[in-house]
Amino acid sequence: MSIEKIGLYKLLKILSAKEALQISLVRSDLREERDKLLGNPSDPRDFYSPFWADAKAHVAGKCDLRIATQARIEDSDRRANLYPRLRDGFLEWLELERRSTNYDLVPAEQNFHTRFEFPDLHLLLKIDNVMGVKRYPSDIRLVYPYFCKEHALPQKWGRVGLWLMSKGFSQFDISEMEILDVMRGRSFSGKIIALQGDEETIFTRNFLELRDMWLRLRPDYGLPLP
Repeated sequence: MSIEKIGLYKLLKILSAKEALQISLVRSDLREERDKLLGNPSDPRDFYSPFWADAKAHVAGKCDLRIATQARIEDSDRRANLYPRLRDGFLEWLELERRSTNYDLVPAEQNFHTRFEFPDLHLLLKIDNVMGVKRYPSDIRLVYPYFCKEHALPQKWGRVGLWLMSKGFSQFDISEMEILDVMRGRSFSGKIIALQGDEETIFTRNFLELRDMWLRLRPDYGLPLP
């Protein structure tokens, strides 16, 4: 992770955190950067990616998420606390989705990911691991996962996240986008949440404050200014 090149869920996690956690997350980012420069890279594995791969396979009918989650835990007991909570939250969301329509929820054929820049902010934003789903025969939706054990995604930041998704996937309408707080089974859907027009202002102001903090703390880790 880097503040200047970051995935959407990690950025939302930091921006929506209380000050103490926000500082802790930024310091962790700087330690990782320093360690890489010293030739001591951190563990590159993504803790949440295996779960999300299983969740998408469950929607596609290729596995049972309950069985897959147990197998993941048996493979690494580091997952024993969070993975059952992720499983239960995702299945709760999925059950509500399936009960709300006469059609099954099925995966879309294509993959969805994007990267785009905010040059004035010195930011490259990545939106990966999007789950494309549709209700037969149409009605495609892009479901993006938010992972955070420390705090739920507030509605304000769910709204800002949808605005950011709409910037990255401009070929889709925002009503086709959704951010899912996986652990809590709570979604922020562009069909339900209306943008208020202040999303860009909120995002820009808070990101600039975050970047200023990141710049101020860099000397603590012997890192040069970019």
